[in-house]
Amino acid sequence: MGLKQFTLTLVVGLFGAGATYAASPEITRTSEGLVTTTYRWDFSNLGATFGGEATIIKKEDGSTTLVTDSDTVFGETTPVLKAVNFYELKSSILHDWVISANTAGGGARLEFSMDLNMTSNSSDWQTILHVGAVDKGLTLGVDNGGRLVFASNSSYSQDVSNLTLSANTWTHVCFTLEGGVATITAGNETVTVNNMSDIVWADSDDENSKYSIGVKAPGYTDFPLSTLQVANMSVSLTTPEPTTATLSLLALTGLAARRRRRIA
Repeated sequence: MGLKQFTLTLVVGLFGAGATYAASPEITRTSEGLVTTTYRWDFSNLGATFGGEATIIKKEDGSTTLVTDSDTVFGETTPVLKAVNFYELKSSILHDWVISANTAGGGARLEFSMDLNMTSNSSDWQTILHVGAVDKGLTLGVDNGGRLVFASNSSYSQDVSNLTLSANTWTHVCFTLEGGVATITAGNETVTVNNMSDIVWADSDDENSKYSIGVKAPGYTDFPLSTLQVANMSVSLTTPEPTTATLSLLALTGLAARRRRRIA
């Protein structure tokens, strides 16, 4: 990740958090100088994770499509998402993270981590998470044969992996994007899918600054979760730690901006 991109991401995290009341992420540092920032979705009370505006779409009868339960996942009683038509708007964190990790030589690593259980085969695709507008951006999901998918835009058939979920078995899965290369790990097996350099975003920032869970885009009902269950879902971005000089520059930039507002 370039210094300019990291600076912009950090500014969003430091100054945007107060303005949008973003959830506090978990931040860890290693002796190698890497910083990992992690957000976790709470399926017991699904709401805004990144400080935007969360919406669960209601059906015509007034009921929602949010269906959760508790299950034992790898020995722990865990909230499980079974069906949802959910999206969060006005948060550019995921969009910015995807761009950072999709830059060759940028040094950023993006990882979507989750536990998945396919109760039976489905006759259609099922979307776990989509970032961006309809037919734009990035999609995580499974195809109608239970194979894991890490897709860009609407070219889903080109990004299907050979990793297939076993029926009625919880499997830990990671979708990873680093330097423009996407990999999927299911259990102990890892495969590389297509290079993600072909990601195309919408022309509008409003369209890009949103994500959905359980459907292919905010406001749509295509490719919902039906036989796929999701638990323990999180997203992490790992980047080189900024130098003291960079942090000092960020602080001075913030103070200068505040001073200009007072003068105005």
